[in-house]
Amino acid sequence: MRRAAQGGRTWRAGAVYCQEGMETFFKSVGQAFLENRAALPGVELGLLVLLALVGAWHLLSAVRRRWGRRARFRAMASARGLSREDARWATALARQAGVLPLQILTHLDLFEKATADALQSGPEGTSARVRRVRQALGFDRLAAHTPLLSTRELQPGTALTVLDRPGTIAEVDEKAFGVELAEPPAAPPGQPLALVLVHAREARYQLACRLVAAHPSPGGGWRATFQHDEAPQRVQQREYARVRAEGIAVLHPLSGWEGLPQRDADVATRLIDVSGGGLQLVTRVRLPAGLLAQVALQVGGERFEALRAVVLASAPAGDGWRAHLEFSGQPGGERERLAAAVTRAELQRRASDRQSA
Repeated sequence: MRRAAQGGRTWRAGAVYCQEGMETFFKSVGQAFLENRAALPGVELGLLVLLALVGAWHLLSAVRRRWGRRARFRAMASARGLSREDARWATALARQAGVLPLQILTHLDLFEKATADALQSGPEGTSARVRRVRQALGFDRLAAHTPLLSTRELQPGTALTVLDRPGTIAEVDEKAFGVELAEPPAAPPGQPLALVLVHAREARYQLACRLVAAHPSPGGGWRATFQHDEAPQRVQQREYARVRAEGIAVLHPLSGWEGLPQRDADVATRLIDVSGGGLQLVTRVRLPAGLLAQVALQVGGERFEALRAVVLASAPAGDGWRAHLEFSGQPGGERERLAAAVTRAELQRRASDRQSA
């Protein structure tokens, strides 16, 4: 609370400072016009005044947005229990990654990429700091629908296979993870091994992890330690026909997201393509990986109002963001209706192409 109050006082002091700066700016502009009004025609004088006002307005708006983002970052860092040192570290991390500090706290994919880079080149103690911040942000206990972006997100007790042999994850930190096996891995330390797991029944993943060490476990069996995989390969369970689509898709977030202009606001997007398994679209705001949403769209002459989908990834696309979403947990009847609509849309597209050829 004290830090939040101090943040509020800092914001108000900054706002007063900006207001005083704007007043000084307007006085200087007014004085300059008074000194030169005899030499300027009335129309030119009016245009210059208008341009000065527009420029000052944009400057003031930019300053207000910046102060607003800083205030929201401080408030969220305080609410999550981050220390001042950890908050300053997160700000520096965001600066190095070229993103906003608030995005580091709210976008799992940005957090994972930035921390992976920091762990490669950071000083001693970086791994402990990353783990501490991860736990404060809740990125160590993700919802089941969240895609696996790094093996640093894994939980002890997760089952997986190592070279087709069953194992169980025993411990995880930011440097490595340990796996309990009945037999030693059939490979020497230093060699990348193929691991497979089903992540919370959400999807199947193939991992390429370098074996660090293997030794007998006190309770019997073997303990193998692996380096992390920062790009797990997601194995799609089924291939779906994907068709080009036009029109608007409206997303209503079902999970929390600090990036919305206002809480629980819908997000209008432009469709690129759609399949029975997911869709791609373009947005003006960056959708965070793991965001669960209801999607309303039209395809193949059918209207769908509440398709559940999860964001797998977002990438820059022109002046917006191209997002890839996968449908999740659809009832059987709705899934069949969607697949039929996609097939119908594809047949309509082919017929249209033949007519125009």
